[in-house]
Amino acid sequence: VIPTARQSKEGIAFAGCGAGGLLAHVPKEFTRIVGFDLTLPILAAARRILDGKALDFYLPRVLSERGRIRLAGGEARHVELVAMDALDTAFADRSLDCMVTVFLTDIVADPVALASEIRRILSDDGIWINYGPSGNNLKALWRFDQTEAAAFFKTAGFTVVQADAYRSTNLDISNVLPAVSFRNTMCYLTVVRKT
Repeated sequence: VIPTARQSKEGIAFAGCGAGGLLAHVPKEFTRIVGFDLTLPILAAARRILDGKALDFYLPRVLSERGRIRLAGGEARHVELVAMDALDTAFADRSLDCMVTVFLTDIVADPVALASEIRRILSDDGIWINYGPSGNNLKALWRFDQTEAAAFFKTAGFTVVQADAYRSTNLDISNVLPAVSFRNTMCYLTVVRKT
């Protein structure tokens, strides 16, 4: 079990953190910053990037005229990366003050189980920041519009603090392939508090 880490600032975790792009921008003042995902190669890539090293990828020329891209980030060695299932984490009860999910509630098999697990690990009055799911993303397993998302969070034991809609995409490659620029959908940034 991952114990609580309460000192002067809160602990924050990113479920389904992917390659860690958001993790690199969390202020070091947080007592604890944890990113977790189920995909080990992605976690290895994230660790490399967060350690200040670069990754080179070869791409089809239709995506990159040079045929490759380089991913690099700032150093964020203070970030912990863990292989873990968001539906069954190793966090202790009430051990975190904030959970962040991005394009996760629409792809997990059971969003109710996800909400239950997040509620378990959040401290009293803990915050869950969720981006997505997009209401008209036809590939999503679960599609909530803004009203349905608010009802979902309320039923799961959370109070909506803020809810904003944005036209966005989870993988914007329009700068290298302009023909796909129309493929964006409505996404929702929702901040909820455990009640």
